[in-house]
This record gives sequence, C-alpha cells and structure tokens, in this order.
Amino acid sequence: MRPPAALLLLAVACQPAAPSIPPGSGETTTPSPSEPSAASEVTTTATETAAPSTATTTATETAAPSTATTTATETTTDRDATASGPSPTWEWAVSVVPALGEHSQLSPSPEAYARFSRWFAQGPRTFYIRVHDRCHRVRGSVDEGFSFRETVTTAGNTRTRTAYGLMIDPSGITETGPGGTTYQRDEQGRWQEVGGFGMGCAQTIVHESISREEDGVAYFDAYHYTLTAECSHRIHEEQRCQDGSTRTCTRCAGVHLQPHASNRGWGRAAYGVGQPVPPPLHDCTQPCPVDEWTPRLEPLAQVLEGRVFHGEGTTGEGVLFRRSKDCQHAATRERARWAALPR
Repeated sequence: MRPPAALLLLAVACQPAAPSIPPGSGETTTPSPSEPSAASEVTTTATETAAPSTATTTATETAAPSTATTTATETTTDRDATASGPSPTWEWAVSVVPALGEHSQLSPSPEAYARFSRWFAQGPRTFYIRVHDRCHRVRGSVDEGFSFRETVTTAGNTRTRTAYGLMIDPSGITETGPGGTTYQRDEQGRWQEVGGFGMGCAQTIVHESISREEDGVAYFDAYHYTLTAECSHRIHEEQRCQDGSTRTCTRCAGVHLQPHASNRGWGRAAYGVGQPVPPPLHDCTQPCPVDEWTPRLEPLAQVLEGRVFHGEGTTGEGVLFRRSKDCQHAATRERARWAALPR
C-alpha cells in the first residue's frame, strides 16, 4: 500500500532568491470640475432689469438668459480660471501649459497583461523568464500559477523535487519559495510521494509594471508618477526710474512640470516666457511687468493634485518570452551592456 503523504513545514531561514531586476533610473482624463462660467452674473443682471410682474409676457419675450450664458462662458479668460470661485479644469491647465497634454493618465498595463494572458488560452505551457543575463524555464498558467528553477536530486531510494514559484501580475513579478515534494522508491521500483515542504520567502525580481506584449515577448518597463508645477526661476529686476529713483520688480519667468516617482529621477525642463531687455530708464508711474506665472501656480496645483500619470520605457529588453532563442538573444545583449559599463 502507498503510505499517506505527509507535509513537513520547515521553519528555517529563507535561502537567497534570484537577483532582482532593478527598476529604471509612468488617457483617460480624470473628470474635472466644470469650466468657470460667468453665467450666474449675467442671469442676475437679466433678472434685475426684467419688467415688473404686470408685464411678465414682455419680460419673457425680451430676456435671453441662455444666449447670455453662452456668451459669458465663451469669453471666460485665463484670469477667470485663476480667480476664487470656479475651480480650474484640466482643459484650462493644458491651454496654459501645453506640455501637460503629453502626459498620459492611461496605464498600458491592463491591455499588455491581457495580451500576455492569451499565451495560456490552451492551458498551462512552457515559456522563459530573463533575470538579468540568465534565462530560466517557466511552467504554468495564469489560473494555476507558475513554477521555475526546478531541480531534482536523487539519493538512494529518496528523490526530491524542488522549485520556486512565480507571481506574475500587471504590477511586476515576485519569486516565492522554494518548495518541493519528496518521493521514495517502493518495492516495485516506483517513486511514491511521501511528503512535501515549503518556505514562505518572497522577493520582487521585476519591480516595474508590464508595459506591452509584442510577438511573444512581454516587457516590464511601465511606471507611474505625479506632477507638480513649479516656478523655474524668479527675476528680481532693479529698474532706474526717469525721476532718478530706483525700484525692484519681481516676477516668475516661467514654470516647469516636475515629475515625482520612487526609484526614478528627472531633470528640470522649463516652460515659460522670455525676458525682454529693459530700456535704460523706466517710467515708474507705470506698474512693473506683469507676473504671468505666479497667479497660475496655485490653480495648476489644484488641477494636478491626485492625478497619476503613466510612462513607458522604450530601450529595455523583454522579460518574458514564448521562445527560448528570443530569451537567449536578449540575455546576450544584456550581458554585453553590463560589460560595457565603466568599472
């Protein structure tokens, strides 16, 4: 008779896992408050100038609140959006800083993961994962889970199968385990399962999200980030006045969009207006040059608050491969890239 299988849980320290792939160096627009409108002002004026109740019919015929409302909305200016009251909108922010339109709020991960999941339309299958410059065989499916780095050792009448698990989801890849099964040879020479073991270790080996799947290769170089609008630099200009006195005019010369994300860094790209060369003498009875950007910083911050943007790398190698040769070629290129780095 086959002895009952027994599960042995070992409370031992976790063995070192495979080295992780480090993260890089992220448009459905989120609904925004409605555009600012001066409709309420126009409507109030129409009400105040309407004829008395004894001439209700005449007042109704001559009043045109809907037309006035449309006109007021169409003439809403940048200044209206920055004033207290109506909240600034995404459309307003893009009109002020067109570079905002280049930042996507649509994550590529759901569609890319759906394409990866189609690899398993016929059930579990074998594919390959690249961890740095090495390829490993993986077996499993999205529904049943994945295992890789399998080893089998035999000592006398005992055989042990050991493997690591993989958790592959849109946000990255995590290695678990190891775990395994123990077998013993019976009197007829057949291997019978007699026990199992497992360790509760987990380590993320791919930190970034899946970005795309192309021709049997899945790439994991998507990331998400937030943005803040910041003054690129301020101008403090000391002007000589025509009456012999001096004054200092201060203004923000432009704004830049600063991305923020963990494990990533960006430079500072400015967007703004140029500084004209001032004449030798100024008419100081006139106001200082208009500060276009400082009044816009707060409403821009309101628009950007809570918005998450998504980016995607374009130069990284694939991580998951349907074909072994594609994985090996990518690993070779990665090995050469690392060898070229300065020591």
